[in-house]
Amino acid sequence: MTRDVSILFLLRNHNEIDQMSPVLYKLGRRGRVSVDVLLKNTSTDDYRINAVSEYDNISVYGTGGSSGDQTSIDQIMWSYLKQAGRKVPTKIFQLFYNKYRKKTGPIPSGIDLHNYSVVLFDWTMGKGNQTNRLAEREDLTTVVFPHGDSPFVNRLETYKVFNEFVGENRNFQERKTPAKIGYSNYENMLKHDYALFPNKETASRIEGYCTNNQVKVLGSPRYNLEWLDVLDDITPSSQLDETEALNIVFFLRPGEFFVSTREVEATLDLVNAFPGVTTIVKEHPRKKLLDSSVASDLDSVSIVDDIESVSLIDWGDIFLSLGTTIAFEPVMKGKPVLALEYTHANHTILADYFPNADMRSKEEVYRAIHDLLEQGTSGFYNEADRRQFVEEMITNSTGSVLDAWAEFIEREATGEQSA
Repeated sequence: MTRDVSILFLLRNHNEIDQMSPVLYKLGRRGRVSVDVLLKNTSTDDYRINAVSEYDNISVYGTGGSSGDQTSIDQIMWSYLKQAGRKVPTKIFQLFYNKYRKKTGPIPSGIDLHNYSVVLFDWTMGKGNQTNRLAEREDLTTVVFPHGDSPFVNRLETYKVFNEFVGENRNFQERKTPAKIGYSNYENMLKHDYALFPNKETASRIEGYCTNNQVKVLGSPRYNLEWLDVLDDITPSSQLDETEALNIVFFLRPGEFFVSTREVEATLDLVNAFPGVTTIVKEHPRKKLLDSSVASDLDSVSIVDDIESVSLIDWGDIFLSLGTTIAFEPVMKGKPVLALEYTHANHTILADYFPNADMRSKEEVYRAIHDLLEQGTSGFYNEADRRQFVEEMITNSTGSVLDAWAEFIEREATGEQSA
């Protein structure tokens, strides 16, 4: 690796590539700082990673890569632990390092955290203990980037979080703030210099527990129109068949988000009964909700998990959502999204912003699809509602979301003051 690099991105999975590829694209386009990207549990063959690695100032390393030594995120952290142990009058650090080395082999050469002025990682990593030592370095700015864009208005989103809330507040003598439930280890995250967020809704989860200067709301890197236009150009061909039918895409969510599998299956029966409609159901990449046999008796419904969501959004005319932020993308493109509130026990952002997208029953879905078949899908959104959604959830009323992200990172890397 080069020795003059100033920024390091640690990306461990598909979701983190979703969030940070747009920022890497803009840093590459601007060309003002050098960037290393280290991948784990994913391949450099990802089409977005391939696109950003074309820039001269961006180098990508990791699983399946060819840019030199293969170095894992865990190895970087342990290498740093070894260096820290040299400065502390105890053999504990060295003992841990030696034990780790016996398991994994020597630390590959090439990565030295002291080469970087800024390190960025997902907030799930920021909440963990492994990044705490990075936060202690005065010569290194540690930045936590968002894990997502907040699909729900409410905070008790899963059975796990709900059980924590009830377990800690058995008698409800005092009103508690659900925002903190499920985020009890934010204290670790707040040891870092900055936490970046796409919108105020997401930032509100921790704003009460940190300093004002730590939280930066910069807009959604994933769903702004500039990046969506780039995706249109770089996404591989999906091989989806062109049809004369009305195409419906149904984005699923894991069951732990209070999702009723029975209601989802009933909804599939409903859309299957419409003539002239083809439906593709996309499972969530983290965990499946349905057995694939559910669609075996449905003539116009298929369940997939191997087609990119961006390709499905290009193909689809109408979208059904259980509360995933990928449904923000068709909204940005003006395509109708029906938020199926009756299928789960959460309140989605889209239902909150768009009354005509708020589906409280299967009967409402039936009427909505009938209207869209008869009247067409254009003009579905009230423009005032859509403008408010875009300004508050996507752009943060910023002219260029990606420039805002890139400028912030560049300032931290170079030490320049904002104008």
